[in-house]
Amino acid sequence: MKIAVLALAALLLAGCGLQRQTVRINAPIARTGANGPTIAIGTVTDARQPATKIKLDQAEQASNVGGMGKDGHGIAVQLDNGTVRDAMRRIVSSALQNAGFDVTDSRQAEYRIDVRISKFQVAIPFQFWRTAFYNPRMLADIEAQITITTPSGVQTFDVKGHGYNVYQRVIAENWQIALDKAVADFEKNLQAQAAGPMAMH
Repeated sequence: MKIAVLALAALLLAGCGLQRQTVRINAPIARTGANGPTIAIGTVTDARQPATKIKLDQAEQASNVGGMGKDGHGIAVQLDNGTVRDAMRRIVSSALQNAGFDVTDSRQAEYRIDVRISKFQVAIPFQFWRTAFYNPRMLADIEAQITITTPSGVQTFDVKGHGYNVYQRVIAENWQIALDKAVADFEKNLQAQAAGPMAMH
């Protein structure tokens, strides 16, 4: 572990360029045949601040979910299957289907949900004691403002998801574990918090 941490620090300090490591957002498998109320996913807005200090172009920022480094050096963690907006739409859709809702594109749906993403990232924050004892964590966090339009009105609330992974190497597989946990936590919290505004009758 110590060797891996020192090697990464040397890489960043030496300015050896930018590495890109790719991960895949695996939205929970949505069950089929949901027969609950219909709901349409409206706008999904990416309102995040850049997840790292690494300089990326607009297209890369749209699919970047973190990493570590500065300017043109370090590690950028990129989605390999679309943008963060695409990933969030899949996550919300599967979460609602697994809660029993019939997700549809129809404007005649009983409910509508709009999503404003404020955070969707994985990072390695400085953790002195964890590093000293060779068990630092990668931390993943997802945050979004959810607006639900129902026949009786509009309600807005925040949903968060958190995940972590104690890692030994800074590789794509380890970022992935932390992100998968954050996605699962976000889905669970979305279902719980949406239960009130979208109570089934």
